Amino acid sequence: MLGETAHAGNKRRRVIPIATLAVIVLAACGGSNGQDRSQPTEPSISASPVVLGGASWPTWDRLKTMVESYDTVLVGKAGVPTLALRPLNPEALARGEIQVGPRDYAFLYPIQVSQVIPSRRAREGNTVTGVPERRRLIDGVSYEMEGDPLLQVGAVYLFFLDDLQPQLGVDEYSGPPGGRFVINDRGLVVPNGWESSPAVAALSAVPDSELAQVRYATDRDEKLAALARSTLAEATAKIVAALTEAGLPTVSPTATTTPSSVPINPTGLPTQSPRPTAPGTEAPVAIPDPTPTP
Repeated sequence: MLGETAHAGNKRRRVIPIATLAVIVLAACGGSNGQDRSQPTEPSISASPVVLGGASWPTWDRLKTMVESYDTVLVGKAGVPTLALRPLNPEALARGEIQVGPRDYAFLYPIQVSQVIPSRRAREGNTVTGVPERRRLIDGVSYEMEGDPLLQVGAVYLFFLDDLQPQLGVDEYSGPPGGRFVINDRGLVVPNGWESSPAVAALSAVPDSELAQVRYATDRDEKLAALARSTLAEATAKIVAALTEAGLPTVSPTATTTPSSVPINPTGLPTQSPRPTAPGTEAPVAIPDPTPTP
């Protein structure tokens, strides 16, 4: 990439059983006749997405386990996503056994990096490509997995990520929804709804027991935002302590600007972090040529 972000607004969302996912996948791929459309539906995110249930994501028993699981932890602002061809079965596509369809596209978000904690390649001030998302857009309706909300354009996040293809020099990162937290305009870490994981609760400083009346509230996003209490500086200090306990570096080993002996900027944020773009007002998303490269 959990709960919704603090900026999604007070909107009632429809929740449908995971069994319905098979029907949605068939519709997204051109129906049950096996014919894939060569071009995905024109992206236009609906104001009230349909949320699918039954998602399962990793949890971490302690913060040390969480930092050991991901090679990159950074703070950055999410930009307008672009649509890229990321086939689920590239071998079959290359052999001509399947056609390109909506399921083979992913949304890639540019992340403007403001703070790096550990990373092999990300640098403060640079922009990386992060958190690819596979949305289901059918007739203008956006379908998303429960606990895995879409990133909000313009919002600032604390991300736990994996550097996907460093050996190929491909600038692309990904991480679970439980490993991303909205940082609000006051520099506070907004709980993401995955506080049943002790490591997540440690970072947001919100125990899971406080979310019992929040998870299924119609104004869930506002209630989560109201619980924010841990500063980004406090969360960063906890991450650095966990990295030290695990014997891992706290900055990129090849970074030239901040040696590991120098304290890390506790916020890395501008004075006023910009608010995200309202749903339906994002810049047009570029759709690449779906024809696979031989």
